[in-house]
Amino acid sequence: MIRSTEYETATPTDHSTKPIDFLGIPLSGWTKEEFVEWVVDRAKGTRPSTVYAVNASSVNIAFKNRAYWDALQRCEAVYCDGISVYWGCKLLKKPIPEKLTTTDCLDPIAARCADEGLSMYILGNAPGVAQKAAQRMKEKYPGLLIKGARSGYFDQHEEKELLAEIKRLKPDVLWVGMGNPIQELWVDRCRHQLQVPIILTCGGMMEIIAGQLKRPPRWITDNGFEWAFRLCNQPLHTWKRYLLGNPVFVGRLAMHAFNNSSLVPRFLQQQDLPSAYED
Repeated sequence: MIRSTEYETATPTDHSTKPIDFLGIPLSGWTKEEFVEWVVDRAKGTRPSTVYAVNASSVNIAFKNRAYWDALQRCEAVYCDGISVYWGCKLLKKPIPEKLTTTDCLDPIAARCADEGLSMYILGNAPGVAQKAAQRMKEKYPGLLIKGARSGYFDQHEEKELLAEIKRLKPDVLWVGMGNPIQELWVDRCRHQLQVPIILTCGGMMEIIAGQLKRPPRWITDNGFEWAFRLCNQPLHTWKRYLLGNPVFVGRLAMHAFNNSSLVPRFLQQQDLPSAYED
């Protein structure tokens, strides 16, 4: 039997603020300004750093996927990118300053990179999306250097070429958008080969930047109803995630809060279970 406390100590190796334990996931509580400063600071360094975002769906996946859970433990930082996690922190009496929507953080990060001569590489989404997003970002920030943009669909041979290209171009910031948990598992596996100072996963953010995915109005995102907007606009793509996944997340959160228990994934409770165990 592996006790949850053994994993509570397996926190990321480099934080500007001490992370809180959110259902066993080390979660950093940053303001947007602090987060942007942290990213820019790491972009100027040499040691590879990775930062992942989590929401209710991410937590649900982590409790079923051992490899994804381990990736969240190994990265340098995990931040809140969902209103459910933000409210969950309050329920557990571990409040954080705010949720950090990745799309909202892109603009200040891009602006700082343009001002300070830091470069980017964009990887992910369907063919043409990363390129279009890169073009729009360069138009918005004329001084921004984007060294490359490439689709997130590639085979094993193309992956070798991709890794070699990124290593040769030496961007300071790498955005990876392949969806959870594929993007985190890929970064966790390849981070040391990439040798990029800071790698951030971003899901479908580039689809929004490229104009292929509609972003809800500010009043909807500010009040925590972005999930409802997406459900209405992409019902076939999101219904399972929200209508089935959200109650699972709430139930897991309530069990932890009201039973005052150390809730851990089932695969951590039995050592003989395989790493890809799913309930």
